[in-house]
Amino acid sequence: MDTLLIIDDTPDNVTILRHMLGDVGFKVLVAQNGQEGIEIATLAHPDLILLDVMMPDMDGFEVCNRLKATEEFKDIPIIFMTAMNQQSYKMTGFEVGAADYITKPFHHPEILARITAHLKAHKLQRQLSKQNQQFKQLNEQLQQELLKRKQAESELEQALEALQAEKNLLAVRVEERTAELKKANTELTRALRLKEEFLANMSHELRTPLTAILGISEGLQEEIYGTLNDKQIKSLRTIEDRGLHLRSLINDILDLSKIEADKLTLNIDHISVNDVCQSSLQMTKEAAYQKHIRVSTTFNSLVETIQADERRLMQILVNLLSNAVKFTHEGGSIHLEVNGDIEQNLVQFSVQDTGIGIAEEDIEQTFEAFVQLDGALNRMQEGTGLGLSLVDRLTKMHGGEVFVESSVGKGSRFTVSLPWKNQKQDNDEL
Repeated sequence: MDTLLIIDDTPDNVTILRHMLGDVGFKVLVAQNGQEGIEIATLAHPDLILLDVMMPDMDGFEVCNRLKATEEFKDIPIIFMTAMNQQSYKMTGFEVGAADYITKPFHHPEILARITAHLKAHKLQRQLSKQNQQFKQLNEQLQQELLKRKQAESELEQALEALQAEKNLLAVRVEERTAELKKANTELTRALRLKEEFLANMSHELRTPLTAILGISEGLQEEIYGTLNDKQIKSLRTIEDRGLHLRSLINDILDLSKIEADKLTLNIDHISVNDVCQSSLQMTKEAAYQKHIRVSTTFNSLVETIQADERRLMQILVNLLSNAVKFTHEGGSIHLEVNGDIEQNLVQFSVQDTGIGIAEEDIEQTFEAFVQLDGALNRMQEGTGLGLSLVDRLTKMHGGEVFVESSVGKGSRFTVSLPWKNQKQDNDEL
């Protein structure tokens, strides 16, 4: 069983990797910072190390540099993990001894393919080194024997030829494995490109007829084609609601795909926290009213502005509020709270509901794409399970984190914690 060491200070990343790699048979060790990673590596001698680049106190480059400075880790593959895709980061990583890079967010097939390929190449390299050492030792023995027994020259020559042939064979195998890795990378790149093309075509093919349906539905409701009765108007409203819901699902899928392809960028600016919250509440007000759900708010007066992408922050809040409405029974309540932590330079947006709640064993899957947790009320609701996954991805793109507190039957509390750089702080610094 191969032993892998994960050095990462992000619990979510560690959890994903530990389960994924453990499920396919690897022994997984975990370190939460660079110093701990060096200590565990020294004691456990892992076969491969997955190393996060951006960590406090000691970043991944320094950890790699220290490990590679010792003889025992010169040949151990170290794969960097980073959300940064700049060429300079990769060049620095390779200069200090990295074998490869994995870009966040993680793609399970890619990670497994890269790890497996590097482990195979490493094992072959170790075999080659071992054979070379054996060859050297045997050659020395034969040379000594040659001095003693001149008559054994034919046997010595044959042994040397056999060893050389084995050495050449191992070299060929290493080249073959390297070629396989290059081929796998090429196929992966092609698969990602085809995925992007498919999603772009799907967007066009779905949105074009959907736009026509919504336009005609709106025209019919405005009675530009003639007077309608109440039953017809009700049916048209249903068509419009379903169309808008379908458009929302398409947008969620495309946004998630852009994030995974590293094609989605944020437009960071100073924005009003109150305006974003009020707009988000307005977008979910009707759904809450229909279920007689009470909506309340608590805003910290110190939190006036924040540096963020206004559209994406609203998308985060609307998803959390919509989920709260969706999974709260009629007559329940929802509370939106905004707090500022000056010392930590954080703004926290919390959405608490009195809904069905989440079982403790299901919380880890809450933010996985296309996952809808089991439960009677869950199965009655529509959706792709993308909302919370988008919340998690967009929050991390802002440099923040999402926390969940929940228990079955008692409701849930989702808290989005974002870096706070408000206008007042900027003026104080000036």
